[in-house]
Amino acid sequence: KAKLAVDDAGVAARTGGILSRMPPPTKKQENLLMQAICSGLLDNVARRATPEMLSDGSKRLSRAAYVSCDKSIKEPMYVDVRSALFSRESRRLPEWVCYDS
Repeated sequence: KAKLAVDDAGVAARTGGILSRMPPPTKKQENLLMQAICSGLLDNVARRATPEMLSDGSKRLSRAAYVSCDKSIKEPMYVDVRSALFSRESRRLPEWVCYDS
């Protein structure tokens, strides 16, 4: 059992703290995690843009654009292609994101 704990610690260190054998969070844990993340990044929250929210009205870009809740940021934002959140299918993108400025 002690060897397993050491192996888990090594895997966690190499993967940024994620264990492949860890079960997914319950719905309650998922909601608590979202609340904790959002409370720490309250100023850095963005919502998927609707075509009306974008000044140029480009449908292709609007499907993947996000608008910051911070009114001082005027330009739309996009999920980086290297992000785990990135998807070429816009319907798979999350409605809300927290971002690092």
